[in-house]
Amino acid sequence: MKNIFLSAVFILITITSYGQKKLSTTSGHINFFSTTPVEDIEANNYKVMSNLTPSTGILVFSVPMQSFEFPKAKMQQHYNSKKFLHTKKFPKGKFKGTITNVSDIKFSSNGTYQGAVVGKLTIHGVTNDVSEKITLTVKDGDVMGMTEFSIILSDVEKANAMYLDSEEGESKVLIVTGNIATISTDQLGQQVVLLKNNDEKMGVSCTFTLETNSQVSTLKIGNHVSIKGVIRSGAEYDIDLDLSENVIIEKSALIKKYD
Repeated sequence: MKNIFLSAVFILITITSYGQKKLSTTSGHINFFSTTPVEDIEANNYKVMSNLTPSTGILVFSVPMQSFEFPKAKMQQHYNSKKFLHTKKFPKGKFKGTITNVSDIKFSSNGTYQGAVVGKLTIHGVTNDVSEKITLTVKDGDVMGMTEFSIILSDVEKANAMYLDSEEGESKVLIVTGNIATISTDQLGQQVVLLKNNDEKMGVSCTFTLETNSQVSTLKIGNHVSIKGVIRSGAEYDIDLDLSENVIIEKSALIKKYD
């Protein structure tokens, strides 16, 4: 048996959707950790979408599986490959559950609260029941949640195949063209440019690298640009999150600025 630990951290801000107050984020963080006889495996993903409904305790998060970044390119290739998580066929992971003691959490008062969360976690097309502890920290209207899930792989050789097989991942490089709606900075200090028209619900989120960040300094909202990058997930509306998910492109570089 092989354990994989997913540690989820998300800072949620208040939104109102269809008259119901929710706490939501589009930049949650999940850390992936496992130990093998060869070496430890660890990766981080800062593209997690999540929301929490305080009145019911319903918690949902969606994970673009190709957005995990590993310290070694070979690890990332094998993680994405058909022999491991096959992220081209299964591009999203999802958790949908409930904080069972949500009535004990005072979302209007600063403090740290302990809770219990139960639900279903789906990865690689397989859904498992999970029950874990969750810590929620409320500070000035924002809520930070932290929880950890343990996933057990019954096939140890499949886990080790991340290192022993040379098959490459499935990500593809695309060039996208559009108007800049927002420019922001993620938790790693990388510039994120969102291409989106005013009348569209979904856009293309392009994350630059520390090496290409300087290219963004020449850009401003409203510019018409072409950007190249590696696609991690496609656009879709998530009914559980009640949110539209953008196309996610990483390792981006500016190709052309048209105005």
